Amino acid sequence: MSRLSEKLYQRLFAGEEQDAGREISAESEQRAPANFFRLLISQSFTKLGDELANAKTVLPWLITYLGAANGWVGLLVPVRESLSLVPQLLVAGWMRKQAYRKRVWLLGAWMQSGALIGMALCAVLLHGNPGALAVVLLLAVFSLGRSFCSVSSKDVMGKVIPKSRRGRLNGLASSSAGVITLLVGGALLFWQDQKGPAVYLSLLLAAGGVWLLSALLFSHIEEPASDTENDGNSVKALLGRLKLLTQDGIFLRYVLSRALFISSALAGPYYVLLAQQGQSSLSDAQVLGVLVLGSGFASAISSSIWGKMADRSSRRVMILAGLLAGALGLRVRQRLAGAAIPVARLYRFCGGVDRPCGHSCRSQNLYGRYGQRQSAHGLCGGKQYGDWRVTADQRCRRSA
Repeated sequence: MSRLSEKLYQRLFAGEEQDAGREISAESEQRAPANFFRLLISQSFTKLGDELANAKTVLPWLITYLGAANGWVGLLVPVRESLSLVPQLLVAGWMRKQAYRKRVWLLGAWMQSGALIGMALCAVLLHGNPGALAVVLLLAVFSLGRSFCSVSSKDVMGKVIPKSRRGRLNGLASSSAGVITLLVGGALLFWQDQKGPAVYLSLLLAAGGVWLLSALLFSHIEEPASDTENDGNSVKALLGRLKLLTQDGIFLRYVLSRALFISSALAGPYYVLLAQQGQSSLSDAQVLGVLVLGSGFASAISSSIWGKMADRSSRRVMILAGLLAGALGLRVRQRLAGAAIPVARLYRFCGGVDRPCGHSCRSQNLYGRYGQRQSAHGLCGGKQYGDWRVTADQRCRRSA
C-alpha cells in the first residue's frame, strides 16, 4: 500500500516535489503520500455521508414524510450551519491543548455517526411534530460534531499535506463522493416503495456507516505531535479574538462576506419543498433520487474545478460562487412571484381561439409555477375558467 500510494502521489503531483517539501516538516514529507490517500478516502466518505443525509434535500423530505409542519424545515439549515460554525472558536481553544488533533476529529465523527443512526430510527419509530423535533435535536448533535471535525481537520491537514496540494485533495474528495452519490441517486430512481420509511432508513444508516469508515481511516493518519497551548479561560480567549473584528478591516470584510453567503444555504430546503408540492407519477423515493442525482452531479463536475481555482485564488472562487447562487435565487424568485403567463401563450395551447374551447389546456409551461400542477380549463375570451382568470393587464393569474 505504501509503495502504491507513493507511485500514485508522484504521478499526481509530477514536477511539484521540490517546492512542496518546504511547506511541512521533513518527517511529514516522507509520510505525505500515505497520509494524502488516507485523507482523500476519509474525506470522500464524509462528503458522501453529507450527501446521503443532506440538510437541504434528504432531511426536508424526511420531515415531510413524518407528517410534521413545514416550519420544521426552516429550522434545518440554521441549526446545521450555526451549531457547526459558532462553537468553532471554543473548540479551537480546547483543541490547542491536545498534542494530537486527530483525536478531536474522531470525537466529532463518532458524534455525527451516532446522530445519523438516531435519525434513521426516527423515520421508523416517530411521527408528526415529535419526530421532527427529534430530528432537529439530533441534527444539533450532528452539527456540534461537525464543528469538532471542521476545526481539527484543517489543523491535521496543515501538518501532513503541503499547502499547494490541499485544494486538489479537497476537490478530488468531493468529486469521488459526487460520483458515488450519482450511483445512489440512480438507484433511488428504481425504488418503487411509495410511502414506506425504508428509503430514509437506508440513506441515513448508510450515512452513519460511512462516517464510521471515515473515522477508521482517519485514525491511521500519521500525525506529528503539536505544541500544546493553554489559553486559560476559553470565554475570555474567545472575546479576545473577537477584537480582531475591530482591529483588522480585511478580516472583518471576510467574516461579513462569509456571513452573507449563508443565504445560499438557507434557500436549499425551500427548493425541495417546491419539488415536493408538484404532482408526479414518480414515487417519493424516485423524486428524491432526482434531487440526489442533481446534487451528486454538481459535486462530481464542479469540485475539482473549484479546488484548482482555490489553489490559485480562494477570493475569486467565493466571488464567482456567490454570483452564481445569487443569480439562481433571483431567477427562481422571478418565476414564482411574477409567475404570470401571457394569455396569448394559453391561447396557443387552446388551439389559438379566443373563446372557451371546452377542454383542459395542460401545458408544461403551467407546471411547477405555483408549487403544483394546475389546469387552465378553457381559459379564453377574457373569462374565468377553473383556477385561472384574465386580469386587466391581460395576464393570466390563478385565482386567490
